[in-house]
Amino acid sequence: MAVKQKGRGIARRGGWTKMVVATATALLAVPLGMTPAASAGTTAPSGNITYFWWGDPIRNQLTDAVINLYEKAHPAVKVQGEELAWTNYWEKVTVEAAAHTLPCVTQTQSRELETYTSGKVLMDLNSLVKSGDINVSGMPKAILDTGMVNGKLEMIPYGAAYDALVYNQSMVAKAGLPQPQRGWNYAQFGAWLKKLQAKLPKGVYATNLTGTDSDAFLIYAQTYGYSLFNKAGQLGFPASLLQNFWGIWENYVKEGVAAPEAMYASEPTSSEESYIVKGRVAVEAEPGNQYSDVVSAAATSKVGKMGMMLYPYGPHGLGEAIITSGLSIPASCNNVPAAASFINFFTNNAAAAKAFASNNGAVTDTALLDNQINSKATSPSVKLELNTYKYISGQHVPLVLYPSGYTQVFTDLFLQVSEKIFSGEESVAAGTKSFMQQAKVDLAS
Repeated sequence: MAVKQKGRGIARRGGWTKMVVATATALLAVPLGMTPAASAGTTAPSGNITYFWWGDPIRNQLTDAVINLYEKAHPAVKVQGEELAWTNYWEKVTVEAAAHTLPCVTQTQSRELETYTSGKVLMDLNSLVKSGDINVSGMPKAILDTGMVNGKLEMIPYGAAYDALVYNQSMVAKAGLPQPQRGWNYAQFGAWLKKLQAKLPKGVYATNLTGTDSDAFLIYAQTYGYSLFNKAGQLGFPASLLQNFWGIWENYVKEGVAAPEAMYASEPTSSEESYIVKGRVAVEAEPGNQYSDVVSAAATSKVGKMGMMLYPYGPHGLGEAIITSGLSIPASCNNVPAAASFINFFTNNAAAAKAFASNNGAVTDTALLDNQINSKATSPSVKLELNTYKYISGQHVPLVLYPSGYTQVFTDLFLQVSEKIFSGEESVAAGTKSFMQQAKVDLAS
């Protein structure tokens, strides 16, 4: 599974740097010359294509296994695999998208699609779905819609992820406290953390600092009935909501319940070195699809048994959002039949799904998902990941609209301001005001 990133990243799903986003916006505004895209139609796939994805050594091995299966099923097609780590991947995608030289199958994510729309970089895949070249009949509509931008299907989702809180069950049991319950509100969760802190050894915190995490705020906003953005692409929540969120976490830090900002900032990015695995915190935010990684690492470090819970509920109940990774075909692709065939195989073939094992989020085809949940070969930790996704997706969570300024505002600006708040450089009120003002400017530009 992917490596988590500070400030986030269904990887920790981080984003590009502000410079890369600004460059992408400028370059994509004016379409460059493009090679005419070949139509799939009823043409049997043949020839060469390249599949480009972000990953790590484990995901690369699993992806190679899928490619091998595809080439055995389609011997007339040769798939060249190309991968990079998360940050380097998006930097290269930005450059190649602007030059319209993206590989014929490019991995994308629901939060990044809007960036490409103005430049007509990605092909509308609706025609391939209608022709039957790509089958999406087993995918819930709400999940398929995460690949839509202004009515155009620009991505076929293959992996669905969410955010969760991983906690040390052994620490909780030793403290004589009940395990956290799904449906707790923030007051119940906060009271539980304080009781837990009172029982922990010196230097161990009940929770890591999560107030810097924009994904945690997204969940908080939705559980209070707000969205990050309105339909016009501007902020969809009042300043008071953000001030309350940061205020909760500031109180946790002041009370010694949450790790201080300096400790948070120095945490390594890998699951194996995370504070939850090292026993320095009892609760830590993690992408749900990384839970099994944490379980494995914790077993090695012998820090205790791990559990997973969803974020606290608010007046509107569950606030979780589903973020999908998927496959896109650039408008410049010169071998659409092969690209469509590969995507169809990747998202529908049972052997491919088994080989990939929901490595980048839960498999989006319902039948394939159930196969993995019911399989004896699926570990208990992965089953919990998949069942939790199934629960969230069944709660009719709202579709989050991510305008092109999302990364600049909620990866860069949110982290910058929150770190100033939790390091004591800026008050919550001042930080909230500066964030709201700058976000408005950034989104308008």
